[in-house]
This record gives sequence, C-alpha cells and structure tokens, in this order.
Amino acid sequence: MEGFAGLLHWFAYFLAAGILLNTDKLWRDFFRVFIGVGLFTGLFALLQTFGEFSISQGGLRVDSVFGNAIYFTSYLLVLFFMILFAWFHRS
Repeated sequence: MEGFAGLLHWFAYFLAAGILLNTDKLWRDFFRVFIGVGLFTGLFALLQTFGEFSISQGGLRVDSVFGNAIYFTSYLLVLFFMILFAWFHRS
C-alpha cells in the first residue's frame, strides 16, 4: 500500500476524520488516544532495546509492534509532530 494507492487511503482517512470529528472535544480525545498508543509502542520499543522482547527483524533496529523498523520510524515522526501540535494548542 505504498505509493499512490496509499496516498489515496490517507486522503480518505483525513477527509473522514475531518467530517466525523467536528468538535474540539472529539479532536482532543483523538490526540490523547493517538499519543497514548504512541507512548505504549515507544515503551515496547525501549523494552526491545534492553532485550526484554525479541526484535522481529533481528539485529539492532527495533520495530515495536509494527514488524518493520522503517514503518515504526515513520510512525514515531508523525507522533512527534502530533505531540508538538497538542503541546502548543493545549487549553
């Protein structure tokens, strides 16, 4: 699902989110859940780093629950910007 088909799915996702999450409270709840899940996956990756859980791909690149280190890194990048956005727009 990489490439143009993936971009179309992301566009449809954000279009649906924009229509369904039409109040500030729903958006705040969405950000809190997204950040909460991100903290869980980050903790899981730290435990993989310290050897408590095995790394699916082997080697030193943690993949958390994603199974692929590159996808996990992209997720962490999106999570970082979501945290920044939530930090600067808190009320």
